[in-house]
Amino acid sequence: YTGGNASVSYDLIEKLYKKFPLMIICVYLLTAIILYVSYRSVLIPLKAILVNTLSVLSCYGILILIFQYGYFNFLINLKYSPESIISGLPVILFCIMFSLSMDYEVFLLSSMSEEYKVSKDNHKAVISGLINTSGIITKAAVIMLIVFSAFIQADIILIKMLGVGLALAVFIDATIIRLILVPSLMNLAGKYNWLSFKDFFRLFKQVP
Repeated sequence: YTGGNASVSYDLIEKLYKKFPLMIICVYLLTAIILYVSYRSVLIPLKAILVNTLSVLSCYGILILIFQYGYFNFLINLKYSPESIISGLPVILFCIMFSLSMDYEVFLLSSMSEEYKVSKDNHKAVISGLINTSGIITKAAVIMLIVFSAFIQADIILIKMLGVGLALAVFIDATIIRLILVPSLMNLAGKYNWLSFKDFFRLFKQVP
């Protein structure tokens, strides 16, 4: 047996990452259940989980590029040489970024769903959702960017990593993912976006 801060930190990180996959599964399951109950759709929860995971992965990728490989570190006044990502940070970032992404997703989906219930036209619903929520999503993202950008000025490396990862990930999520990728996927899926389990079973039964 060993003691001291090093062994305590090692045990903490080991237990944290041992439970991390279970936490991700629980988050995905709860997300899928809540979105299915809200929109009665099979594809919407799956798509939401996919694009929100892309937001989290973009956050991880940004941190690795800047802090581990040293790209663009002069832009954030980094006084340290390239180093590995702080061990507990990915877990914290997953929780924060997934929840923020889900906020933007719900804004967009709710507007699309309301229009689809009225018109039964998926393309019109996607356009209406973009028009109605793009301003809200952009303003919300700008607020979060300002907050997270303040973290970048910190001398504490953990706070700086948190600020850089979240600020750039929010920017990517609110522009490329939320305003380009999500509407594109919704448009490609067409009417299948709004089919429940019963609708899919009925559709499969009709296939010869």
